[in-house]
Amino acid sequence: MSETASQPIRSTDSIQTLCIMCGNSMPTTFDYCGQCGSELVDSSAGDLQKRRVLRTYFRDFIFDLLIPFLVGIKTTWLIFFKPTEFCRTIFFQEKPADDISFPLSRFWRRISDAPQYVFQPGQYWFFVLAFMAVVQILLRDGGALQMSDNMVSSEGGAEFASGNLFFVAIRPLINRLVDDWGISSDLLELPFDLIYVVFIFFSTAYLAFIFHQLMGKNRLPSNHNFTFWLYFVGALFIGIRLVILSFGIIARPNSEIEVSFLRNIFAIVTMFAGFGFLFLVYPLYMPTLVLSNLFESISLKRAFGVTLGTYAIYCFSMWLLYTVVSFII
Repeated sequence: MSETASQPIRSTDSIQTLCIMCGNSMPTTFDYCGQCGSELVDSSAGDLQKRRVLRTYFRDFIFDLLIPFLVGIKTTWLIFFKPTEFCRTIFFQEKPADDISFPLSRFWRRISDAPQYVFQPGQYWFFVLAFMAVVQILLRDGGALQMSDNMVSSEGGAEFASGNLFFVAIRPLINRLVDDWGISSDLLELPFDLIYVVFIFFSTAYLAFIFHQLMGKNRLPSNHNFTFWLYFVGALFIGIRLVILSFGIIARPNSEIEVSFLRNIFAIVTMFAGFGFLFLVYPLYMPTLVLSNLFESISLKRAFGVTLGTYAIYCFSMWLLYTVVSFII
């Protein structure tokens, strides 16, 4: 018997590869770690394996950016266009979010087989913050969508769209820091926007608290109440930024030819139509119709009255805050 024949055949399963993520040892015949799911990398496999790893990491990088963006789009789209079905899924788990389609569902399935989930309220607010920051960068002076001088400035449009007395109350303090202390307004922009978003987050909780108290014995479960208002206000601010972004795209000046009169009119009509929906229709439609459809204990008439009362108390509180801050500064 030859020497080669006398030696046992070595199984490829006995050759182990360590996972670079968790350190688990796996046979080289496996492509993924059985413990953490990460792709196994064989450092001795040569250029082919390196190209494969680079391609895999690039794909994961793109997917890690794209999938959360799609989740945020789906969450926002469902809040605006399928609010009752969305809330039934969030509150009562009547069916998984993966079963609720939206315009980009087919594209999502092409790039990933993972379930098409939606954001939880806290995660959704991180998406809201990121989206607001990106739009602010695009519309700021020198940004890609900087508007012409004869149109509403991006900063003025943002302040008008945000339409909150907190903004009006704090702006004089910001101006004083810029004028008296010589601090650059650019340095104050980001922290001010962050403070503003944090304030809106807590003022949303305040809105939910007012609504909860006014409901009396027919009040919603606390988790449903606060979850609803966080989704509702988060989508509202994304809608505001979308209107501003649309206005910036339509009213964007050409380097040689100024924006036409009809284009200006269309941009202004689009802006006021969007703001009219976001500030008049949407704030009444969501708490009134959606909640009355979801909960039998809440009638349409009571939901409407409590919603108006909630906004009245909130606006009075904001006016009081404005008065106090104005007196202090």
